[in-house]
Amino acid sequence: MQIYDNPEELGIKNYWWDESEYFWLEITNRDKSLEISQRRGFIGDNIWIPQFQTNGNRNAYYSLVAMVKPGDVVFHYSKTKQGIVGYSKVQTYAYEDRDVWGALGSYASESKPFLREIFKADLTDFTEYNEPLTIIQMRENQSLIQDTLNSLQEEFGTLYAPFIVKNNQLEPPQAYFAKFPKDIVKLLGLFEDNFSESSSKLTIKSSENKKSKKKRNVDSKRKKIVELYAMDLATKYYESLGWKVNDTSDGTYDLTCEKNEKILYVEVKGTQGEFNKVNLTKNEVIGHRKNNNQNSLFIVSEIVIKEDKGTGGVCFVRFNWFPEDKDLEPTQYNYFLNDKDFKFFNSTVLF
Repeated sequence: MQIYDNPEELGIKNYWWDESEYFWLEITNRDKSLEISQRRGFIGDNIWIPQFQTNGNRNAYYSLVAMVKPGDVVFHYSKTKQGIVGYSKVQTYAYEDRDVWGALGSYASESKPFLREIFKADLTDFTEYNEPLTIIQMRENQSLIQDTLNSLQEEFGTLYAPFIVKNNQLEPPQAYFAKFPKDIVKLLGLFEDNFSESSSKLTIKSSENKKSKKKRNVDSKRKKIVELYAMDLATKYYESLGWKVNDTSDGTYDLTCEKNEKILYVEVKGTQGEFNKVNLTKNEVIGHRKNNNQNSLFIVSEIVIKEDKGTGGVCFVRFNWFPEDKDLEPTQYNYFLNDKDFKFFNSTVLF
């Protein structure tokens, strides 16, 4: 469920939209370089933003990320390509996390990136257009876009709009995230006119000025490359210490090492991000707690992918590791159902 149910506390003074307004615009330069994409996530991976400005105040454009819901549609405006390059579906409600973020815009040179509390939501089903819908193309409808936004603003107030007019030219705001009114989505021909259906049923509009699209898997291939690269480095490291290393990643432990009739159980984690946190399964936690007097944790951070191969990275190793409760954060639960607590009926009564 959505955990942020008071927009005003987050600095959003005008929660003007209803359930039919489930479109958003991410304005990003995360595709400016491979390094930025690997650190922040590729377009279509996620959306995330600091919870507060550097002065400690809330920012409505920041807090909009906390308002997304599963099934919402996020369009992606690339500042690198100066246009909308595709769209994704929201997979999760927003949650709190920590990551490194630096100030943007006119203050960028005054503030170096540092670890901050963030709002984050995961995305899925990224659909990339073969050619972006550029801001130059959108300016062909500038008058209509401006009139529509003005009309909506007169009716609803502050929109946190996806476009502004500056020096008589349409452009996205100097913000990371914006509300994308369905009337503007329709005007630009981005989706079908029937907005009353759930977002999971929406289909791309077929028209001459609509860009063709392609889908890609943005996660699994990179994750596998990172995983195998970290395993390779870990194997070489423990072998250099004289251990005979066996790949047992199909079970609880990634590596099982043997030396002088001793056993060492190793957990290996690789990430393209900085040394901050890793994901652990329930079985991994239980297994390493049980064998913390003969185990090791090996982490490779800041891995770079080049030509479908892992490279670089910073290695961290720890022996006799016990994952303590204070260092663990539950991100998912199994909820066990009891039919005595529910009223039930056959679905045919609804038809």
